[in-house]
Amino acid sequence: MSLPKLTALDPETLEMDKIELAVRLNDTVGIKKDSAQLFIKIENEKTNKALDHRLVLNARETELTRFLKKKEKSGYTVHRFKLTPEQAKATEDFRKNALEMRETSGKDLKSKLTAGVAFCQFKDGPSLDKFSMTFYVRTNPKKDFYTLFKEQNIQYSAETKAKIEDAPVYCD
Repeated sequence: MSLPKLTALDPETLEMDKIELAVRLNDTVGIKKDSAQLFIKIENEKTNKALDHRLVLNARETELTRFLKKKEKSGYTVHRFKLTPEQAKATEDFRKNALEMRETSGKDLKSKLTAGVAFCQFKDGPSLDKFSMTFYVRTNPKKDFYTLFKEQNIQYSAETKAKIEDAPVYCD
């Protein structure tokens, strides 16, 4: 699931180890373990140089912020993810390279953040043919989550639904 650009991403102030993702999703569908991911791309359009980094956010948080509590609604669950300490440490090379790129580019960088999750269904749950979801992210623990896009309604085609029924992906 691709999300809009966040123009405020700055490699100098971005605390990558503090990045969090939240997904509001129907209770009829789950999120596959270790599938919550953020992709960060920083590029200089003049030189065509780019840095890409994938963050797998597999540490689940159960407590919701005040903002996320306001986003709760009946029949939905808000899933919250963050980096593990090991993953956070691995982001430091990306940050270092992004800062070097910024120094050599004259600070003319474009940033893009996208996110994705893999869905799963519950063993004795209803047929997985449609659901709704919303993504939220925060890049600074002193600020709250951003709503990245309005609620999206996902409905599978008959062909995709048949594939899911033939080879279901169940939640752990």
